[in-house]
Amino acid sequence: MSSKKQFTDSRWTDHPTLDQLKNNLSSIEKQKISKSEEKKRKKFLDSLYKWANDKN
Repeated sequence: MSSKKQFTDSRWTDHPTLDQLKNNLSSIEKQKISKSEEKKRKKFLDSLYKWANDKN
């Protein structure tokens, strides 16, 4: 078999450039979290941490 197979897989060619990735990141707005939501998250993480340490 002397013929070489040409790869036409789109994974090799259809990828965003570095500039496009940077633009996408900069266009994403930071999610705003309310104070009560922040307290709920902290409380949950604290209880999760305690639970994980009690198992050991």
